[in-house]
Amino acid sequence: MVNSSNKSIGILGGSFDPAHKGHLAITKIALKKIKLDQIFWIINKKNPFKNEAYFSLKKRLFKNALFHVHSLNEIEIKKGIRLCFQNRVYPGSKTPVFLINKKIINQKRPFKIVCLFRDPLERNISAFFDAFKLYTGTKPNDYNGSSKKLKEYYDENLNHEFPLNWFDDQFFDATNINIYDYKFDKEQGYSILKTGTIELLLINSDLNDSIKENLIKDFCNLKSFKLKNRNLSSSKEYDKFLFLSLNDFKLQKSFKLKNRNLSSSKEYALLNSD
Repeated sequence: MVNSSNKSIGILGGSFDPAHKGHLAITKIALKKIKLDQIFWIINKKNPFKNEAYFSLKKRLFKNALFHVHSLNEIEIKKGIRLCFQNRVYPGSKTPVFLINKKIINQKRPFKIVCLFRDPLERNISAFFDAFKLYTGTKPNDYNGSSKKLKEYYDENLNHEFPLNWFDDQFFDATNINIYDYKFDKEQGYSILKTGTIELLLINSDLNDSIKENLIKDFCNLKSFKLKNRNLSSSKEYDKFLFLSLNDFKLQKSFKLKNRNLSSSKEYALLNSD
């Protein structure tokens, strides 16, 4: 077992030749009994106690790899990692972005992207609290400062322009897809685009979960798919008062951002397109 940035990770080695319910059972028991956050299955090429491999390694691996990333821009990823280390905030896992670019995008292999978008102002408020220690230097529940100081941290330390420019600066750079060239049906709340080797499912995150589940299931050709909400503000360690106070104040810079940029920004236009 290893501990990375307060996250306990277990490793289960084996040939998984084949993977069966027993592997899954001991994984679930270990997660509960040892109180692990994650368990990685490390696949060996061959079981030393078997003369032949029951399944080839290729068949034992997933046919399609699945990754969760916030950006495919390697420069921005490196900037974020450096910023975290400079502030002694260490990422809990390694980003797969470099692998994705090397093995999939650069080799022009076909791949699918599921991309959700949301109101930029709501995103900024959520992002601030999600990386509270990075912006304020203290954990949320240890914060003893005033609301005024909290607003200063938010105004001065957060990149407020990030969600306004993300599709231009990061998404287009990685995919060469300009989503603003395509009409988005606001009432429908989603759009499917295909260009070259890339298929894109673009979803308004405000859609009902059941609708999103069906969209992703069909888009990825899955037999079943279930969303599990884990990254919810209500489940985080920060006090609800902090989140609500910042949300209620709406913060001076946020209003300036909304009045100056948001009404004419492309992402705002996407949210309100016909």
